[in-house]
Amino acid sequence: MNWEFIVEYLPLYEKATVLTVRIGLLGIAFAILVGFACAMVQYHRIPVVRQIVAVYIELSRNTPLLVQLFFIYCCRYLF
Repeated sequence: MNWEFIVEYLPLYEKATVLTVRIGLLGIAFAILVGFACAMVQYHRIPVVRQIVAVYIELSRNTPLLVQLFFIYCCRYLF
């Protein structure tokens, strides 16, 4: 095994790790905000928005993650 190659690219792995953690934390924070907003809509029983939130929750719970990712990947070119 060529250790010089690994040592040469080690700083790139460090940058990639930091970026992955930052993106993960940002995603978690965004998910918490969306979840909290949906919970408040459900709790306060806002009529029309509550139905939209209910559809969003049902779709996100009953659709496999791979299908959701494929849908997001395909729809990003439409908008």
